[in-house]
Amino acid sequence: MKYYYHRHNIVKVCVILVALCATKLYATESAIEQRLESYFQLLNSASRPTGPAIFSEASQFWLKGVQGQHPSVSRFFLLHDPGEWAVKDIQKAGDYAAVTIAFDSSNYTQPWLTQFELLSVNGVWMLTEFNDQTQRPFDDSSGSQSEFVMAYLQTIEVAIAQRDGTDDSEELNRIKLFYESGAGFWKPGTVYSVGFMLWMDQQAPRSYEVISAIDSEVTVRFNDTRRRGDQAIRFTVSEERGRYYLVQYINEALEQQQKAQEEVAVQSMQSLEQVTVGNNSSRQVVDSQLNILAGAGQGSGLYQVMNEVVERSEPLWVTSKAARASLGRLVGIYAGMSAQALSPDWNLAVEALDGKKQVVIARPHSSEDLGAFSSLFDGIRFQTIQASEGWKIEHATAFRD
Repeated sequence: MKYYYHRHNIVKVCVILVALCATKLYATESAIEQRLESYFQLLNSASRPTGPAIFSEASQFWLKGVQGQHPSVSRFFLLHDPGEWAVKDIQKAGDYAAVTIAFDSSNYTQPWLTQFELLSVNGVWMLTEFNDQTQRPFDDSSGSQSEFVMAYLQTIEVAIAQRDGTDDSEELNRIKLFYESGAGFWKPGTVYSVGFMLWMDQQAPRSYEVISAIDSEVTVRFNDTRRRGDQAIRFTVSEERGRYYLVQYINEALEQQQKAQEEVAVQSMQSLEQVTVGNNSSRQVVDSQLNILAGAGQGSGLYQVMNEVVERSEPLWVTSKAARASLGRLVGIYAGMSAQALSPDWNLAVEALDGKKQVVIARPHSSEDLGAFSSLFDGIRFQTIQASEGWKIEHATAFRD
């Protein structure tokens, strides 16, 4: 009986200790929850959680030296506008605690999980770390890169629909900040997310589908877009610590167009390098200027090497602000003209003025050489002057008889 009596007392003491520990643990968890609740209520009640007015009060929840974590939480509240939250898990070890909080984000139908870390200092739980565990409205833990890209496109469609469905300025601002910055799909630091959302909004494709997924590149065909019919966009996807991120996107049609323009620019540069110039006479200096313009090519070719055209032409002109402006107008006229017609063959006629000045009239052999510009002018009038280093152009003016 004595043995059982002592065993009973031992059991009784153990039960009491367990109960006390459970009570203490509950009290600890309650204190942590209350601390977080007070912090969240502060942010939720602010007219703008990222405003500097509440920073001083909010920073008191953070351990000294790490208050810089607070802006991340305030921005989270700004972007997600959570009205409710719930504690999902508390992991505690001594004076340290990690708490998982589920928020009801305005950007996601499922709980948005975050984690806060706290440290007990003199009996007060202070925040030390914040981590957005969900990051974006898509779970890519087991999905493919193609599924990830499609999820992003669907997310942007929803965002545009949300934006078009409200006229509330605060809601519009939240949508703009969250989705234009990439909604967590884009790798931090990239600048493509704003441009792509604008592209989706402007093009308004009827549908889209993945047509190729090779290595890190996923190509999507956007069907029946508003401005250019079917278009293909190639997305580059990277993977970091088990998560996918968009890195860039390339419009394949524009890429091909850019390559073609670069090839034209190379051809124009080669043609320019073969042009010889001289200024021994007024006729020669004008002929040299026209040859430079013709050597640059037509349309986009001339536009691609516009700076080189001006640079090679400047030695043929007098040094003055008015002359540079006249050269700029001449190059502009020629660029517009060459987009519609081949470079004309010019007939040059020289007319003497007083002193060392001469006028050179340039007319095309045929008015058809000017294309649609034939209705605007019949030729170009160059005024030249003889200088110590040869003849120079003072200005050029298009004229009509």
